[in-house]
Amino acid sequence: MKRYDVKTAEDLVFIPCHLNTHQKIERTKELINHYSKDHFVLIGSHYVIPEEVSSLADFSFYDKNNPMVGVHEHCNNGKIFSWVKIGDRTLSKIIPNHGYAHMLLLKTAYYLSLGWQFKRFHHINYDIPLDFFNLTKLKEHNNILEKYFAVCYNWFDHGNLFTDRFDANIFSFNLNQKISAFLNMNTYADW
Repeated sequence: MKRYDVKTAEDLVFIPCHLNTHQKIERTKELINHYSKDHFVLIGSHYVIPEEVSSLADFSFYDKNNPMVGVHEHCNNGKIFSWVKIGDRTLSKIIPNHGYAHMLLLKTAYYLSLGWQFKRFHHINYDIPLDFFNLTKLKEHNNILEKYFAVCYNWFDHGNLFTDRFDANIFSFNLNQKISAFLNMNTYADW
């Protein structure tokens, strides 16, 4: 399998994961094998990444500071809604499902991609099936990114379409513009 390094790859594919079951491990391995054919693959997790998975990726990171531990102590009903503005879209997540932890992984991946000077960033959650989003779709994203800053999909919740928010499972953006929403997000309180 050809590996891409930070000097030759233009696209970074980030796969955030939480590999606590055999099924999740196998799904993530399948995604890494699929996307690593043409792209630099980065995986990140707040849960220890098994060697059988991390060895397949071009780079992996484990953030042992899992911010979701004890987060329910901050709220009585177990739900906190959060919105982050990116351009004219709003990324919404429900916390404490995993949204805050996910956004911290995304922040780390974003800064790594800037430091490595990639041109494009593709975010693909580890539980997205390949028949829904694959290399062909990723190439479509790249074509769209030639004209626009980002590619994202509207958020659907219980059949309702929210045109001011985008789904955080799959999105891509150019790295030639900085996303300031990440700059001040350092703690749970900041979130």
